[in-house]
Amino acid sequence: MATIEEVLARLDKETLKQFRMGSDIERKFIPTPSVGLNLLLGGGISRGHQTTFWGNESAGKSTFLLEMIGQQQKNGLSAGYVDTEKTFDKRWARQLGVDTDALMVSHKSNIADVTDLIVTWINSGVDIVVLDTVSNMKPKSFYEKDGTLKKFEETGQIGQQARELGQMCRMIQGENWETAFICISQVRMDLGGFKPGEKASGGKEVGHLDSLRVKLTSSKSDKQAIKGTVQRGDILVEESIGRVVKWQINKNKINGRYGVGEYDLITQGPRVGLSLGAELRDYGVLTGVIEKVGLSRYVINGNSINGKDNAAKYILENDGIPEFLTTEIERTLTVSSEPVELEDE
Repeated sequence: MATIEEVLARLDKETLKQFRMGSDIERKFIPTPSVGLNLLLGGGISRGHQTTFWGNESAGKSTFLLEMIGQQQKNGLSAGYVDTEKTFDKRWARQLGVDTDALMVSHKSNIADVTDLIVTWINSGVDIVVLDTVSNMKPKSFYEKDGTLKKFEETGQIGQQARELGQMCRMIQGENWETAFICISQVRMDLGGFKPGEKASGGKEVGHLDSLRVKLTSSKSDKQAIKGTVQRGDILVEESIGRVVKWQINKNKINGRYGVGEYDLITQGPRVGLSLGAELRDYGVLTGVIEKVGLSRYVINGNSINGKDNAAKYILENDGIPEFLTTEIERTLTVSSEPVELEDE
């Protein structure tokens, strides 16, 4: 039986260039706006892999990823955004913190054109590429040779979109080592089996190539909306300013962790997007970093705050508190990557 040293000594230089030792491989992550999701994923979305965010309409999938882009632009990362639905709004993106002057946006929806563009972005070193959405991609059977759309009755090739989407993802994955490639997908009904279920659009092969798949869902019920006061002229009125979004990890080939969580998504007011204060408040209570007294009093870093909304506001508006809480929560929840040595009995 040969040792690893003996095996390596017998290999030629060209073969040695084709692999690395397991200890030399480091996973690189790009954080998302959600503290809970980052903790479960071990840091965020993995570079060099394909990730899909899917779920019901108006669950804030695009908002989540635009806010992620805005946060990472501040850290010096670059991003490209393929808007196949032509719904990108630069004013909304700026509210979420996106530097639109530094964001590359394409409205292509032809699968072949989108593939070529994304591969070019990846080879140019773009850090984050978002495809919004897979559901609106069009196969080549929709187009004439000159690029114009065919007549409706000439486009019906069964399975053509799914086959081309699978080919697109394989080509992108083959070129990708450093880019976080993120697809947005909508819900489709799965009529197979004993009862109808839900699945992401795009076909099975797109799902096979996902390293991470996260489902976002939210209710449109007014009873489950987040209420707040909004300025209307000279008066303040109470109305819906957001909603609770639940996330669930459906597939995770990066570290094998699965779980669920939720966050508040604010869509009206001076600060929109994910409510970091509310999420840190809830995870702080969960981990014991924040002490909750009674029904609505929170002790944060020695300061007593009354009311859950006031606690979330306090966390956001005080310098150093979000960073302090994030560090303490991560320290409490992070699973050690080092093996535990058991003492001999």
